[in-house]
Amino acid sequence: MDRLCKKIGIIGAGNMGEAFAGAMIRSGLNNPSELFVSDIREERTTALERTYGINTAKDNFGLFRECEILILAVKPQVMEQVLLDLTGKEGYSDLSEKKLIISIAAGITIEKLENLLYAPLDRSASERLPIIRV
Repeated sequence: MDRLCKKIGIIGAGNMGEAFAGAMIRSGLNNPSELFVSDIREERTTALERTYGINTAKDNFGLFRECEILILAVKPQVMEQVLLDLTGKEGYSDLSEKKLIISIAAGITIEKLENLLYAPLDRSASERLPIIRV
């Protein structure tokens, strides 16, 4: 399998976030140096850093800026707040590079994700931020 060679960020270092990180490394899809993780619980990001050798981010916005692909692996009940915090950061609307957003949150529709992520963006920037829900 060819490597993806993209920086991938995972917001949420719980069971699902860890499963994604581990699978990408074991499959050879990414090197640990290409993976980044953030979580409200520092002990979880530290554990993933030690276990898999991946990078940790101080906050979700730093992760967003650094990565080309962003996996949203947070619980559905906190998704809105996580995205509002992200989109409320100064510089979010300056999106100039294409980024892919992948959500694994159950019950959070594409429409909801678009409403939250695209609200501060102009049409051109929104087109550079495709969203996939799995």
